[in-house]
Amino acid sequence: MKVRIKDSSIRFRLSSADIKKLHKKGKVTSSCKFGSSSAFKYSVIANSKANPDYLCVDLKTNHIKIELSGKDVKEWYKTDLEGFDAEMDNGTDEGLYVLIEKDWTCLKPRDEDESDLYPNPNA
Repeated sequence: MKVRIKDSSIRFRLSSADIKKLHKKGKVTSSCKFGSSSAFKYSVIANSKANPDYLCVDLKTNHIKIELSGKDVKEWYKTDLEGFDAEMDNGTDEGLYVLIEKDWTCLKPRDEDESDLYPNPNA
């Protein structure tokens, strides 16, 4: 799973294995370690009680969590659905834009293992 943050927008990109794990286990988590005692974590969680009309995003103690409904996760796993996005109120005029999507292979060759990524529809 990858995360990209720019100003007040955040984008999560999940590989096919990430989405399969989310569907089967209900959660996928990644982290970036900053030394031996500190890490930035990010998770996507499937919640059977969550409203499918909303994304829930929370940040606590260096851990960003996005919660999706179990119904949405199942549809995402079983179909060609690309992902979900939402504009969220964060107490500012700007708001917070959240995008969670399938991770596709790049159109240009890169020195990165892309064997678990979805085929790029623009290829």
